[in-house]
Amino acid sequence: MRNSIVSLVSLAYVALFTSGCDTERSYSDEGALCAYGNVMDANLAGDNATEFSAGQRMQFSYSLSECLSSSCDTNRSASCSVIRDGNRIQVSSSASYTESSRNDCTEDCGTLSAVCQSEVLPAGEYRVIHGSEEMIVTVPSTIMPPCASAP
Repeated sequence: MRNSIVSLVSLAYVALFTSGCDTERSYSDEGALCAYGNVMDANLAGDNATEFSAGQRMQFSYSLSECLSSSCDTNRSASCSVIRDGNRIQVSSSASYTESSRNDCTEDCGTLSAVCQSEVLPAGEYRVIHGSEEMIVTVPSTIMPPCASAP
């Protein structure tokens, strides 16, 4: 009888704290992308103006808008890459994680993000494309970091 009660309590614990299945989530060219004139601005992602200069690389900060639990959302990965073709800059991004359906997840709301950069750019007006979103960045200029969110 004692073993039966221990087994029932164990099963109830497993059902309460580990119910459901893990789900793999992946995203391609979705999320927010902001352009910066230097790495420090991209890493800080603040609300200050950034300077785009000829002869420098354009920096991009990519982030997924999902709110992730540090205790339940695992196998996190995010990356971005940049390809320039004349005055067209294509930024590709990907993000993925494993979402747990456990009931005891923390609500600390972490994010997935990545930083990437273009090649050195001459002066000009650049059309930056990320997913279905576009933005125009003029080099040289000092402006608030332009951002776009792709669904």
